[in-house]
Amino acid sequence: MVAGLEAGGLFKSIDKGLNWFLITPELPVYTINDVKIASSDPNIIYFGANKRIYKTTNGGESWTQVFLEKSWDVCFHPTNPDVVYMTKHNSSEKRSEFFRSTDGGNTFELKDNGWYVPVDLSYADDIGSRIGVTPTQPDLIYISLIGQSKQDDNGWIGIYKSTDMGDSWSNPNPPDGGPYNTTTHPNLASINPNGTGFHQGFFDFAITVSHNDPDKLWIGCLALSQSDDGGASSVRIGAYNSGNNDIGWIHPDIQDLHTLGDDVWVCCDGGINYSNDELQSHESRKYGIYGSDFWGFGSGWNEDVLVGGRYHNGNG
Repeated sequence: MVAGLEAGGLFKSIDKGLNWFLITPELPVYTINDVKIASSDPNIIYFGANKRIYKTTNGGESWTQVFLEKSWDVCFHPTNPDVVYMTKHNSSEKRSEFFRSTDGGNTFELKDNGWYVPVDLSYADDIGSRIGVTPTQPDLIYISLIGQSKQDDNGWIGIYKSTDMGDSWSNPNPPDGGPYNTTTHPNLASINPNGTGFHQGFFDFAITVSHNDPDKLWIGCLALSQSDDGGASSVRIGAYNSGNNDIGWIHPDIQDLHTLGDDVWVCCDGGINYSNDELQSHESRKYGIYGSDFWGFGSGWNEDVLVGGRYHNGNG
């Protein structure tokens, strides 16, 4: 097991989490955005951070720098261990870029045929990107992008899709960014589907793809959204401003999503939820995990009374 801490390095456990030890003691302390272990060899680990991308082939005894700029995500091809995908920040072009390796991560090549280009560079902003793949259609890639393509965009750029391992790309729900509307071009990042209100950037951002239907994917931001047509349209199924109550309450602020067969795991500010039927239903899986946050402290006329509102795991 490997876990990355914000501004705390990368830690490894070889006893199912009973004990942990730091495996990046000689590297600078980075905010780690993503960690991936190769299914073909657990000693091959990548981690992307706010200033670098690193790789180890010996379980963390030594590290090789792959890229210098901020990395957003790392992903392995579902069936070919020699193929590795990465997205990273390009500061001059103000966008995320997609790179592919076909030699086990020894070299990477930019793949941007049809890829996203900001409409107005003076207002553009790259806040992050996440990669989703599925064994059902191994060469298929979805990448969700957040940021601004132009003035008045509010956190959501869109989903880009490739059916050929990144050789070519398209946006199944154009345009990039706004104008947004609730029905045909919603903003998946902001609190309101019409694009108004706030968003929380990369802190609440995840994507995963069904292992049964390559056209079904889930995107988590402040709310959880589902697409059944390869990203051409989507609907909110949980958390903020969701019109679908059939599956019950899903806490806002989605920070990670994982799929394995029929199973989908939703990790959010309220803990962990598990579904064994591709989110037609779900249940809490945070028993034994305790935490409470108190928001909005204040006192009234009686100075001996202090009040606060319980949030996150308190109502998750």
